Amino acid sequence: PAVASAQINSGPDNSGSATPGITNGGGQTSIGKPERVKVKDVQPTMVALSWKAPKGDAEVAGYNIYYNGDEIASTKKTRFTIEGLSPGTTYTYTIRAVGVGDEL
Repeated sequence: PAVASAQINSGPDNSGSATPGITNGGGQTSIGKPERVKVKDVQPTMVALSWKAPKGDAEVAGYNIYYNGDEIASTKKTRFTIEGLSPGTTYTYTIRAVGVGDEL
């Protein structure tokens, strides 16, 4: 499926950086990928992500959040806060839009 991803670098000194990006997982999907992923409020142990709903006519039921390929959360909102990060570590999260009738 088409997904959006964000790479997060949690700094050891109350700093952090983030690089949002879009990737195409190569699969076929009736729903588009989340748009304009933004990483906000990067702290050493937490980060807030936000995005826009996919364009198109397919109805979005929500979003699944993945870390290292494992689903860690689901949300119906276009934002999510991730806590429990370790300072000085790089994280890559993936956000997948889920259509009505798909498993959220």
